[in-house]
Amino acid sequence: MSNITITTNDYGSLVLKNAEYRQDTLLFSAADAWVEGTILARKLINDTIACVITGTGVWTVSGSTAAGRTLQTGAYVATAGTLSSGVGTWTCAAPDGQRATCTTSAASDDLIFEELGLTIVVVDPGSETNFVTGDIVTATVAAQTGTPLVPYAVAGTNGAQVPRAVLCYPITVTSGGSVAADALVKGVVRKDRLIIDADGTGANVTDAVMDLLASTGITVLLNTDVSVLDNGAT
Repeated sequence: MSNITITTNDYGSLVLKNAEYRQDTLLFSAADAWVEGTILARKLINDTIACVITGTGVWTVSGSTAAGRTLQTGAYVATAGTLSSGVGTWTCAAPDGQRATCTTSAASDDLIFEELGLTIVVVDPGSETNFVTGDIVTATVAAQTGTPLVPYAVAGTNGAQVPRAVLCYPITVTSGGSVAADALVKGVVRKDRLIIDADGTGANVTDAVMDLLASTGITVLLNTDVSVLDNGAT
């Protein structure tokens, strides 16, 4: 009689072995459903940026974060240099003192400080008084309360662009808010069961994404990795 032991494997399973979970907070921006295998990231910085003008300009301003970047907490101070009819060079200082410049044109309503990851959007109210030399826009950036988990996004911002965990069961909510749940933080998972929420599939789970997961302790294996799928049978 053969001494071969055959073990039935669940090929639909997400987790293969060595799973470790952590109870965490998931942050939903609105009613939504996250499926098993959704890759999660940790939101470090609040996306809402408060902007205040000091000086002559009466335009409406708001701030946002460039794709793939995480802002520092504190005040980003953008100061108008020599301007003519609102057009000219601005300098922005980040909370840590790093500085960057940008030049506005008559056709542009954005002050984009690419090196700092900050965009200040300037909206013309229709009868504006232009910015003049010395005007200041202060953009205040705050930490995200509780640093919750959110869906990983390839071009996300403020932490959402760095995968940290995987959701192992579906969760549906009827409104935005926080939900307590267990998330996989270490272990071995199947690549074909991972999902990027914005895509609804795992088509964009690239080697780079898998490397980022591996750096947190989550190993992603392809379906053809027999060393795990045969469960060590002899």
